[in-house]
Amino acid sequence: MLYKAIPATTCSLTLSAGYSPLVIVSPGYPSNYVNGLDCQWTLNAPIGSNITVKVLFLDLEKVASCVDDYLLFKDGTANDARQLAKICDSRSTPIVSSSNHMTIMFHSDHAVTGGGFRLQYSLERPNVSNCGSSLLSASKHSWRYLSSPGYPYYNYNNNMYCEWTISAPAGYKVKVEVQTISMQYAPSCSKDYVLFRDGSPSYATRLGKYCSDVTGYIVSSRNSMTITFHTDTSVTDKGFSLKYTARTTVCGEDDTISYETKYIESPNYPLSYPDNADCEWTISTSIDGYVIHVDVVYFNIEQDSSCSYDYVQLYDVTSYESSIGRWCGRDGPNTQTTGQTMKVKFHSDGSTSLSGFKLSFTAGEPTYDSAAPTNIGAILGGVFGGITAVGIATCCCCGLCFRKKSIPNVQQQRNIPREGTVSFINVPSYPQTLPTAPAVLPFMSPPPPSYNDVVKDDPPPYFQAVPLSDIQPVVTSYSSGASEHQGIDNPAGPS
Repeated sequence: MLYKAIPATTCSLTLSAGYSPLVIVSPGYPSNYVNGLDCQWTLNAPIGSNITVKVLFLDLEKVASCVDDYLLFKDGTANDARQLAKICDSRSTPIVSSSNHMTIMFHSDHAVTGGGFRLQYSLERPNVSNCGSSLLSASKHSWRYLSSPGYPYYNYNNNMYCEWTISAPAGYKVKVEVQTISMQYAPSCSKDYVLFRDGSPSYATRLGKYCSDVTGYIVSSRNSMTITFHTDTSVTDKGFSLKYTARTTVCGEDDTISYETKYIESPNYPLSYPDNADCEWTISTSIDGYVIHVDVVYFNIEQDSSCSYDYVQLYDVTSYESSIGRWCGRDGPNTQTTGQTMKVKFHSDGSTSLSGFKLSFTAGEPTYDSAAPTNIGAILGGVFGGITAVGIATCCCCGLCFRKKSIPNVQQQRNIPREGTVSFINVPSYPQTLPTAPAVLPFMSPPPPSYNDVVKDDPPPYFQAVPLSDIQPVVTSYSSGASEHQGIDNPAGPS
């Protein structure tokens, strides 16, 4: 497509450059331009591309230094962009931008005019072996862009090694947003990779090394960051694209939630957080009776016994701040406040960096009395201890009762016949012996009458011997301890 004559009243346009050549002409071309013109064309191209302009025809008022009528070419779109060329006479050398933007300005004074100009512009195939400037400056006011050579229209070359150092003003940090990474994948990214380091190359700490399609923020802990792009001798791909800026605060903010879920992430999450980070967030709710609940989505920061190196610390904010706890390692917080505000602090020291954390925050009613948190272990211990004491007391009482009941039972069993086997004891028979009268000496008195003589007419008032055949054994049994005893009363047997 060719641009024809452009009216003087519409000589300021924004145009897109492509690989097919396009044309810009002076207002009124091929007739003479008019006096008092100030025209501007802004040319834009895809990220990673350069714009080339060729002068096909030029007829302007010619004076020294081109102070009357002229064409001015600037490298970019900013007012203070670098000047590429200022011409008022024919030129054979193409004009090439160093980025994907170019501004062309045309000025005519109030005197002589000429036939004007005809320009051709197009995209310049980038030199994919050229890494570009190694020193970049981050802006406090806008994002700037960096991509691998050739991106996105051409694959990068093999055996490349590019290194860029991005600097920010003093007191600022470099914040990078990765837009695309598309390159040869290998375990540990040992073949093609883009490497981010915290600071200048001489003492930079690694922030991350990547070769797959990862998106996220990468933040330096000082006012510079180094980016290295490396390729091996085999497969190539489109490469990477990112943007960068300068920021004073890269983490921490205040937020109020109602019924939604708020997430807080460590700097660079899910990439490694930077060294010497100190971040602070405050989460509040305005709903009466609600507290702030926090739970872990992901948690992985440097572990030590006292959580003094890298840690997350939570505070319950009421009329004053009180610490809820401090966490590190793999176990993050799952707790709540007693009031409507929680403060979160994250600190990292100057050594080990891991993948960080992601926490979720919601507002809701308290799940227990936050002023006196329930000690589940103490409760369970008390319950089990009480059950054990009751069991021991019950056993003691049952044993005592059983013993008391068993004593009268034994006594009763001794007097109450029991059904069962009767055992007999053989009692030897003794011949009945009748008393004989002793010999009476002359000096002795007569003996008393014999027993038979006394009782022969009256029954005896006391026991007397009976024949063994008339005796019936009396059997008693009783239990004492674990053995049962049987006894036989036999009044006729020998004692």
